[in-house]
Amino acid sequence: MPSSFSHLLAGTSLMVSVALFSGAALADPIDDRALAFVSTEHAEVLPLQYINEALDDMVDADPTAMIPADADISPIEKALLLIDTQEEPLPRARYVLRYNREIVDGVELSLVAIDRYNLGPAIRAETALSYGEENTANAEEFGIGPHVRWRFATQPTAKLAALLLAASREEISEKQAKRGNCFGRTCLSLDPLDVVADWAEWTQYETPLPEVVYPTVLSNLFNGEATELAPALVALETAQAAGLADGLAWTLPEKQGGDNDTPFIVVIVDRNLGQEVMSDVALGVAKMGLDSEEHWTRISGGIFDGVPTQNLTTAEGPLK
Repeated sequence: MPSSFSHLLAGTSLMVSVALFSGAALADPIDDRALAFVSTEHAEVLPLQYINEALDDMVDADPTAMIPADADISPIEKALLLIDTQEEPLPRARYVLRYNREIVDGVELSLVAIDRYNLGPAIRAETALSYGEENTANAEEFGIGPHVRWRFATQPTAKLAALLLAASREEISEKQAKRGNCFGRTCLSLDPLDVVADWAEWTQYETPLPEVVYPTVLSNLFNGEATELAPALVALETAQAAGLADGLAWTLPEKQGGDNDTPFIVVIVDRNLGQEVMSDVALGVAKMGLDSEEHWTRISGGIFDGVPTQNLTTAEGPLK
């Protein structure tokens, strides 16, 4: 059955009853909406101080600077950065990010739900089945850690593309992860993105890596060498290739039919599913009108022999 954008919020429905930080109702409708988005039944709403400090440390922020170091970081990039500053590193993971936008009192809110699935145990089980338990590394080598879902609400300001208003965290059970639908695959499926669409012929993506303030090339957890592209960076690259970002500035299409709870941008990032250290990223834009279709842009690659090597393809319509 095709994966439709009308089902993107499965497992991430909003709890819209009044949420409280300190026992007194929030008077600001913008903060109210932000808090309502992150306050789901099983989620823990978290204080923002340490979350913001972790990002400041990553970008080497100067508190006295007139222009914040993270001024140009989009809500989508910020969510991908923040989830990895708040969770233990994983060598093999799948990120599924859903983006929505609402206007509240004339202010544009970005509402981002991002799941991170630990694929290490599934890859280890497959390896042990193929080569024998005695020839398979221990669980630590493949990565130990929970499946998690974070929600972030942000707004643009005069100085920031994404001022963080609220954040929450919850863990996803193994049962939920195994049964969850991650756009043509179950969320723990080891099938590559190849199987979910009729992709166009690959072309070489030769655009230089964007110059951003956060680390672009990470040390991978297999041998400690700097050979892995940051998920936030490849999301930005894919947005540029899809025509949704000019330089560092994202320009997302307008939703038709007014505000609703259905996200219209999806970013899927597969990290290190195979033998090589590489990422495979697909960015989808929902059907925005009668004369449009879902559109997917995909970039796959990594750092090989010290050189960024990436390839690009696209697909039209819902994923399989």
